[in-house]
Amino acid sequence: VHGWIVEAIERHNAAKELCKKIDDFEEWACQRVERYSADVVIEGHFHQACRCSCSHGRYINLPAFGCDGRYLRYEGEATFSTVALRA
Repeated sequence: VHGWIVEAIERHNAAKELCKKIDDFEEWACQRVERYSADVVIEGHFHQACRCSCSHGRYINLPAFGCDGRYLRYEGEATFSTVALRA
């Protein structure tokens, strides 16, 4: 009984296209920044690996390590760099 839930989730996730580029993502991201009262918004759910300068602040979306072998490293003073482990 318990295994069917895990199996259903695994089937659902296997059918997803996790590494796709979302059209007009930067425009959407800037609209999202307007909703928050912060200078920088950082999210990872969408895995678009982008950094946007918007009129209301900055938006950072984390890369998906499983898609391209990159991750974001915090370097202090709100400075981030993208690290690639594979070419």
